[in-house]
Amino acid sequence: MASPSPPAPQPDRAALLKAFDESRTGVRGLVESGVSSVPDLFVHPDPYASAPLAPPGVSIPVVDLSLPAPLAAAAAAEAARNWGFFHLVNYHNALAVPDDYPARALDAVRAFNELPATDRAAHYGRATAGGVSYSSNVDLFRSPAASWRDTIQIGFGPQRADPARIPAVCRDEVLEWDVHATAVGRAVLGLLSEGLGLAPAALEETSCLEGKVMVCHYYPVCPEPERTMGVVAHTDPGVLTVLAQDSIGGLQVKHTDGEGRSQWVDVNPVPGALVINVGDLLQIMSNDKYTSVEHRAVMNTHEEARVSIAIFFNPGKRGDSVFYGPLPELVSSENPPKYRTFTMSEFLGAFFKRDLASKALIDHFKFSISMASDRATLLKAFDESRTGVRGLVESGISSVSDLFVHPDPYASSPLAPPVVSIPVVDLSLPTPAAAAAAAETARRWGFFHLVNHHRTLAVPDDYPARALAAVRAFHELPAPERAAHYGRGGAAGGGGVSYYSNFDLHRSPVTSWRDSIRVNLDGPDPVRMPHACLADVPEWGDAHATAVASAMMRLLSEGLGLAPPALEETTSLQGKVMRALSPSAPWGMGIVAHTDPGVLTVLAQDAVGGLQVKHTDEAGRSHWVDVKPVTGALVINVGDILQIMSNDEYTSVEHRVIMNTCKEARVSIATFFSPGKKGDSVFYGPLPELVSSENPPKYRTFTMSEFLGTFYKQDLASKALIDHFKFCLGCGYLQSWNIVSVSPLWRQN
Repeated sequence: MASPSPPAPQPDRAALLKAFDESRTGVRGLVESGVSSVPDLFVHPDPYASAPLAPPGVSIPVVDLSLPAPLAAAAAAEAARNWGFFHLVNYHNALAVPDDYPARALDAVRAFNELPATDRAAHYGRATAGGVSYSSNVDLFRSPAASWRDTIQIGFGPQRADPARIPAVCRDEVLEWDVHATAVGRAVLGLLSEGLGLAPAALEETSCLEGKVMVCHYYPVCPEPERTMGVVAHTDPGVLTVLAQDSIGGLQVKHTDGEGRSQWVDVNPVPGALVINVGDLLQIMSNDKYTSVEHRAVMNTHEEARVSIAIFFNPGKRGDSVFYGPLPELVSSENPPKYRTFTMSEFLGAFFKRDLASKALIDHFKFSISMASDRATLLKAFDESRTGVRGLVESGISSVSDLFVHPDPYASSPLAPPVVSIPVVDLSLPTPAAAAAAAETARRWGFFHLVNHHRTLAVPDDYPARALAAVRAFHELPAPERAAHYGRGGAAGGGGVSYYSNFDLHRSPVTSWRDSIRVNLDGPDPVRMPHACLADVPEWGDAHATAVASAMMRLLSEGLGLAPPALEETTSLQGKVMRALSPSAPWGMGIVAHTDPGVLTVLAQDAVGGLQVKHTDEAGRSHWVDVKPVTGALVINVGDILQIMSNDEYTSVEHRVIMNTCKEARVSIATFFSPGKKGDSVFYGPLPELVSSENPPKYRTFTMSEFLGTFYKQDLASKALIDHFKFCLGCGYLQSWNIVSVSPLWRQN
């Protein structure tokens, strides 16, 4: 009997997604092709199991805009507190909205989606060209299962879309609806401000109406509605959403009653009503007075497609110096802030890192209960103890204080297998071979071990071990002796020397488990240097680490095809120490994931270990790689400025320090090299020799004052300096640069 034929190989998911997207006709195209079942790409495992459905009589509240303002404000505030959703009625008369809106806009969106496939395909694409896009599933390539919808997305603020990019069949109607929906948003924000006891304009004055995105969803008829979803359960990230929906229905809201029971409530369409809901940002700004709740769109057995238009209102001010968080008027010693502050760049970055269903922005920015009770007081008390994290250990603590607890710090990427390690560059090789090896690792990894530097550069065999031992000796002095050196005066106020715990202590959302000595070795006052470190730390930094950095920059210059001195001319040195010991720190970090801002870092570490580097392989998979200490080796890494100066030839990568169960504290000394000329007429950017019409500059020029100002505005984990100075796609153009010498910059490692 013949053996059965093996099953035909199935295309992998990525290939299926690519093929679906490249059809350029969306889910509507699947329906037009005559599918009789839901393709596997769209199947959601048991999508309706998370909570039961509420009885048919349960519905979201209604707010009547024809009521006197105090009553309408009270009703809106009550609904926003208890439900996060409500129907808004009688807005046509109150706000002079034409009676045929939003119906005309909904009909126009339906008309576009029901054009012939070739007409729709001409508009399909994921790039928001001119502020407009038409595609299926914004998170198609990130979500575990695609949803049964197609979408037109239009940006109305802070940058307004080019109207010519909006499909002609619905252009006039959606532009008209934007005007009316904005009037609705303004009225509702006024009511919700009053409901918080604030002036009616309070929320609007924080620019909450200036950022606007209109999302026009089309949910085609589905052959198996029980197997897929229109939109998965999620919360809206913004301030406020104004939703217009047709008569088909499908929206459900997750409501938790006073006894803690959760149910999915059908938001059945109400003629003449809009749906209003609170977003994550409004919950944060209201300090939990208002609630952003989960909602979803389910498919049903209707023989007609469903259409909805949502307008999401967000803050329009997006600069790195503009921070959002609980409104100051709503916090006090009795009602402390429940969330930390953040920029919109950080907020949107956190949102777009995940698929729609896995958003948890509220938790991402929330303080723990004990931190919220009086975090500022706890930080002040910790800092004023003048003994750092080492002092906590000396006090006999058996667990980590909430100030130091990092929520799931190890979830961002998996660990690489133990055999994976950063590359090694051997300084005893002939110069061309060493330069090629250094350049290759700087391109692909951004980190490498450096060996055989002692003999090649005449570094004494007992360095950096002597400097590491001296640093350990200082940190293990009695607390009163350490406290005499403690302070945040920095280079200017402390004679070039300072000792403290966490340079970003009062800015970061969570404190890390380390103490540091910072030394600016460009003329530090010896009197300020702790006696235990006086001889060995300057010897290591001023002489030997500088010699190593000089050799490295010559090799990396050659690797770029430049003369060896092109990146050299180091003029000053800063040495810093991280001292960490954790008796019980499963949720603590030594240093959070970050990139170094400077040109080059030379790191000496002891045998304890803990450094990890985030490496992305050629297939786009990211892993955290342990940088295990190698006897006699230093660790070298590329900083942000070198990535910029090399025009992305070299790579500055994320790294972090994790805690472990060693019974001995970890000690490291990092020396950071950066441009030393910092006047307002001295600019940095891609090296002129590395740019051309074929390889235009990827970054704009900047002064070191601007660069350092950007760095110090945020906590360590939220730096994105590469992106801050990067041209948008297609914006690069050739400029001239004033290239100057490289000297040290202080940073943690």
